[in-house]
Amino acid sequence: MFDEIVKTVQEKTGVSEEVARKAVDATIAVLEDKLPDVVKPHVRSVLGMDGEKGEGSEEGGDLMDSVMGAAKGFF
Repeated sequence: MFDEIVKTVQEKTGVSEEVARKAVDATIAVLEDKLPDVVKPHVRSVLGMDGEKGEGSEEGGDLMDSVMGAAKGFF
Protein backbone atom coordinates (compact mmCIF):
# COMPACT_ATOMS: atom_id res chain seq x y z
CA MET A 1 0.00 0.00 0.00
CA PHE A 2 2.90 2.38 0.74
CA ASP A 3 4.15 2.10 -2.82
CA GLU A 4 0.64 2.79 -4.16
CA ILE A 5 0.43 5.94 -2.08
CA VAL A 6 3.89 7.05 -3.25
CA LYS A 7 2.88 6.45 -6.87
CA THR A 8 -0.32 8.46 -6.40
CA VAL A 9 1.58 11.37 -4.82
CA GLN A 10 4.09 11.23 -7.67
CA GLU A 11 1.38 11.23 -10.35
CA LYS A 12 -0.71 14.00 -8.77
CA THR A 13 2.18 16.32 -7.95
CA GLY A 14 4.77 15.55 -10.61
CA VAL A 15 7.57 15.15 -8.05
CA SER A 16 10.24 12.46 -8.25
CA GLU A 17 9.76 9.08 -6.58
CA GLU A 18 12.36 10.01 -3.95
CA VAL A 19 10.53 13.22 -3.02
CA ALA A 20 7.16 11.43 -3.00
CA ARG A 21 8.56 8.73 -0.68
CA LYS A 22 9.91 11.38 1.70
CA ALA A 23 6.57 13.21 1.69
CA VAL A 24 4.57 10.05 2.38
CA ASP A 25 6.99 8.95 5.10
CA ALA A 26 6.74 12.38 6.75
CA THR A 27 2.95 12.17 6.62
CA ILE A 28 3.03 8.72 8.20
CA ALA A 29 5.28 10.05 10.97
CA VAL A 30 2.77 12.82 11.72
CA LEU A 31 -0.09 10.30 11.79
CA GLU A 32 1.87 8.01 14.11
CA ASP A 33 2.48 10.97 16.41
CA LYS A 34 -1.26 11.77 16.57
CA LEU A 35 -2.64 8.23 16.89
CA PRO A 36 -3.23 6.42 20.19
CA ASP A 37 -0.26 4.40 21.47
CA VAL A 38 -2.12 1.13 20.90
CA VAL A 39 -2.37 1.88 17.15
CA LYS A 40 1.09 3.34 16.47
CA PRO A 41 2.95 0.02 16.14
CA HIS A 42 0.54 -1.14 13.43
CA VAL A 43 0.59 1.82 11.05
CA ARG A 44 3.66 0.84 9.02
CA SER A 45 2.67 -2.82 9.07
CA VAL A 46 -0.76 -2.01 7.63
CA LEU A 47 0.93 -0.01 4.88
CA GLY A 48 3.12 -3.02 4.06
CA MET A 49 6.28 -1.34 5.28
CA ASP A 50 7.31 -3.86 7.97
CA GLY A 51 10.14 -1.73 9.33
CA GLU A 52 11.58 -0.77 5.94
CA LYS A 53 10.44 2.41 4.26
CA GLY A 54 8.37 1.53 1.23
CA GLU A 55 8.98 -2.20 1.25
CA GLY A 56 7.22 -5.16 2.74
CA SER A 57 4.29 -7.45 2.34
CA GLU A 58 0.69 -6.51 1.70
CA GLU A 59 -1.42 -6.50 4.85
CA GLY A 60 -4.77 -5.10 5.81
CA GLY A 61 -8.20 -6.52 6.49
CA ASP A 62 -9.09 -6.75 10.16
CA LEU A 63 -5.97 -4.88 11.28
CA MET A 64 -6.76 -1.98 8.98
CA ASP A 65 -10.33 -1.92 10.29
CA SER A 66 -8.98 -1.79 13.85
CA VAL A 67 -6.60 1.04 13.01
CA MET A 68 -9.29 3.05 11.28
CA GLY A 69 -11.73 2.45 14.11
CA ALA A 70 -9.21 3.60 16.71
CA ALA A 71 -8.24 6.63 14.63
CA LYS A 72 -11.81 7.75 13.93
CA GLY A 73 -12.46 10.95 15.78
CA PHE A 74 -8.83 12.09 15.76
CA PHE A 75 -9.35 13.76 12.39
